Amino acid sequence: MARQLDRDKLVRASMGTIAMLHPDRLDVLISTKNKALIPRMNEQDLCAGKLNSDPPRGAPADWRVLEVLLAS
Repeated sequence: MARQLDRDKLVRASMGTIAMLHPDRLDVLISTKNKALIPRMNEQDLCAGKLNSDPPRGAPADWRVLEVLLAS
């Protein structure tokens, strides 16, 4: 996953948070987990949770900010 993001020039960073709304269910937020290394990212580095609910285990500290940004 990380190699493809780099190859397609979608991400140029080693750390940070990548987040998106689920394409089929717009009430679900998908994000990288806290302290995930983007160059070595795989499926285990992702977490998902419903908007306006408790953040999932391993969610980044800025989960609530991501909810507001993506839901607006």
